[in-house]
Amino acid sequence: MPYRLQAHMWRGLLSRAALLEVRAQHLGAFSSLVDSGSVVVRKVLDGLHLSAASGGEAVSDAKAIALAEHCWQRELGRALATPRLTNHETNLQRLSASSPNGASADPFAALYQGVVDRVVTLYGGLWPDDLRLDLVPLEDHPRSPADAYALSGQTTSTPKGVVVELQVHPDGLGPATFLVIPVVFAHECVCHVVPCAAGQLVNDESAFAEGLMDWASLHHVRRWLPQLWPAMAGAARSHAKLFSAVAVPKGHRSYSPRIVGWQAAEELVSQLTPPGAWRSGCPRALSPPSPCA
Repeated sequence: MPYRLQAHMWRGLLSRAALLEVRAQHLGAFSSLVDSGSVVVRKVLDGLHLSAASGGEAVSDAKAIALAEHCWQRELGRALATPRLTNHETNLQRLSASSPNGASADPFAALYQGVVDRVVTLYGGLWPDDLRLDLVPLEDHPRSPADAYALSGQTTSTPKGVVVELQVHPDGLGPATFLVIPVVFAHECVCHVVPCAAGQLVNDESAFAEGLMDWASLHHVRRWLPQLWPAMAGAARSHAKLFSAVAVPKGHRSYSPRIVGWQAAEELVSQLTPPGAWRSGCPRALSPPSPCA
């Protein structure tokens, strides 16, 4: 197993991620329907859960992906057989037109490596060689079930090097959650990896790390998305805005430091940019931050 997971847990997560990865260009439309209350959409999501569970029982990673795809194609057919689909629901028919052949051997590692390859160019020789990714399943949603993004991240220093953890609630790994995985990786890599490698403790009440550097991480990842994952770039950029507002909700100990740091980043950019060349996309008031354009 590539992570410290039991085989069924890993292959269930792999199956779910692979089903979403090969449908990257349709995830924006899919995610917009999840909270619609539609019976058809509910059946499509139930089919995703069932298919991932089927993949989890496979004897190899490749068979897990193939089995999950076969199962979801069957469930999609059943869910979309309803004769009276709404115009929005008909968009879900595109989910059936995907092939598992386009799936990565490890979609999580593929997204992670894409971000790391870009962040290395920012830090150069400061970037640690002993960095690795770990995938950590969560028993519950990391914040609130009303929040569409069932994931979080953490960077830690171990005797064997720095570890970036992607923490995911398996049942919540749907289209919206998948779309913001690069955002979580960008935050951890831009804000925490280098300080952690230098022996500094992660401080989630730091206006610099959780505010100014978070602003920078979101600015960069939204710039990288069209280069790295063009099929899902538009939807991922939109969800990055939404995720930034709910990842640190009001009342969280990082909330005020994040606002202060974002405003400092905005002011710094405006001071360093020629007059008229910078148009703010960030808030001035104490409200949940939304990323800059």
